[in-house]
Amino acid sequence: GAVRHQGFIPWDTEVDIVMSREEFNKFMSICDEKLESNYKFQFCHNEAKYWDKAAKVRLLNNTEFAQSRFGKYIKDLGPYINIYPLDYTGDSLEETVKQAKYINFYMDFHRHL
Repeated sequence: GAVRHQGFIPWDTEVDIVMSREEFNKFMSICDEKLESNYKFQFCHNEAKYWDKAAKVRLLNNTEFAQSRFGKYIKDLGPYINIYPLDYTGDSLEETVKQAKYINFYMDFHRHL
């Protein structure tokens, strides 16, 4: 996005972190134990009706981030950082697009459970 906009993106208020799938799984497994009580780890595997492909670590402390459109899905909407697992993608654009469609289908399906 920063390349596309040639600099700062006005609506992009979070920090994005990318880590290998192995590190992401390790991180996810220790969040409940290691995060201080004023932080919350959110992802489709631990929060019902979670909508995003990225995991989030949110600051709670009664701070509400302006995301009212998501308030009907989850209750904790503090400022956050996104955490993306880095997975293998196909060797061709066609394979990569197919993988992205599968991921989108899975996330949409999970949202309706």
